[in-house]
Amino acid sequence: MAKRNTATVWVVGTGPRGLGFARMEGEREGCAVEYADMRDIQNGKVSLPAGSDVYVVPQDEHYPLLPSFFPALCLSPEVNIHVAESEDASFRFPYFRGERVKRGGIVFLEFPYRAMGVFPSLLKRFFDIVFCSCLLLLLLPVLLVSAVLVKCSSKGPVFYSQTRIGLRGKTFEIYKFRSMREGAEQNGPLLSKKGDPRITEWGEIMRKYRIDELPQLWNVLKGDMALVGYRPEREFFIHEIVKVSPYYTLLYALKPGITSLGITTFGYAENVEQMLVRLEEDMAYWRCLSLKEDLRVCGKTVKVVLYGIGK
Repeated sequence: MAKRNTATVWVVGTGPRGLGFARMEGEREGCAVEYADMRDIQNGKVSLPAGSDVYVVPQDEHYPLLPSFFPALCLSPEVNIHVAESEDASFRFPYFRGERVKRGGIVFLEFPYRAMGVFPSLLKRFFDIVFCSCLLLLLLPVLLVSAVLVKCSSKGPVFYSQTRIGLRGKTFEIYKFRSMREGAEQNGPLLSKKGDPRITEWGEIMRKYRIDELPQLWNVLKGDMALVGYRPEREFFIHEIVKVSPYYTLLYALKPGITSLGITTFGYAENVEQMLVRLEEDMAYWRCLSLKEDLRVCGKTVKVVLYGIGK
């Protein structure tokens, strides 16, 4: 009798379709099968061990729940995720890039998004701390001059803090040099646009060269952000984005960054439609997630800053 393999296949989805697939997998030689419910993974009641193959087989009515479920899976860097197409093939994952594979009579999509491994994550964090500490010391004269010019250019505080959504959907305070006149959002959240009268003259220069973002180096040292990630947004605008693209919440599996592929390629967004265009770039960054990709984005950021081509 052949020795049973210790490798485990996890089937997420306890409906008839998922149970049927699990039974077929269990009959395969050397394959142990475990079940999990989407809600248990979301709530942290079930953690998937490294190296697991996970087959997500929802019932058709549960496909709308996938956007809020994926971030929990994506926090596991060494889990191989496969998502079943809906029975009528109506399920479409907008940022999926990969092949479809048939297994057990079901067509699966290999899910291409996951967190970094433990060692690359530690190396990325070490690089962020060292690099941002050096930048703070090197740019101290720029920070001091900017602070004085912010104070002289208009009434109000030098620094501006704002609540953003980051890793695992948790809120944090992001810090910036104030580039707008005090009370700029007294009528509610509003994105800035070219020629926005709320922006001060010095604020316009800071935005062009990204000087207003420098206080976020402190956010990186605190651990709220990374040097490279995606642009964190406010809850108000996230709700607007999710109405159109619920898969925005996938980004909750990553730390937001001071710079991003979306920012260097597209720049600041003036409306939700532009945020969605930038989202495409951020998802492209995630598909290539690596230290090499971080260095490439840093190189593009230097070009944006030096040539003042920021939008």
